[in-house]
Amino acid sequence: KQMKQGIAYAWREPILRKLVVCYGVAFILLTPAAFLTPFMLERKFGNDVWLLTLHEIFWTSGTLLGGAYIAWKGSFRNNARVIALALVGFGLTFALLGVASSFRVYLAFMALAGLVLPFFTTAETVLIQKRVEPNMLGRVFSLLQITSFSAMPLAMLFFGPLAAVVRIEHILIVTGFLLALVGFAFAYATRGYRDK
Repeated sequence: KQMKQGIAYAWREPILRKLVVCYGVAFILLTPAAFLTPFMLERKFGNDVWLLTLHEIFWTSGTLLGGAYIAWKGSFRNNARVIALALVGFGLTFALLGVASSFRVYLAFMALAGLVLPFFTTAETVLIQKRVEPNMLGRVFSLLQITSFSAMPLAMLFFGPLAAVVRIEHILIVTGFLLALVGFAFAYATRGYRDK
């Protein structure tokens, strides 16, 4: 009953409805970068443990730098715009991972992708906290988590077998480009939005 109330509440609020739809599409397109990059790394650069270690270190370092910047800056004027820009940033960096010709360039793009993550998560959290009534916060956050957590395993049912017949680099380029388009679409759909 409470979950139904959360869905109905989110669907009544235009900005929340757009965010839920954006989440569903975005996390499907995020799936190859989240799950297939270690396989691409092994196929393209080798299977040494230190390669995957650096892959994770550079992603984490980028995330830490992004988080430190947000902690220093404090807040954003328009969280919907930041979400849109973050999606475009994810799309471009993931597509660039697919075209990286050397491991050093690959690591640079991985760090940039990590840098974008705190902007996305912070803006999404603050937008919801500003737009949703306190007694509905848990249900709306749960709805977004269910959307993202269910989208990625379902997407892997498609992208996993696809990666066996199509180069992962090509999958990243296409999904990255589409993810950037989702960011532009979200920016267009939320034009005129202002934080409360």
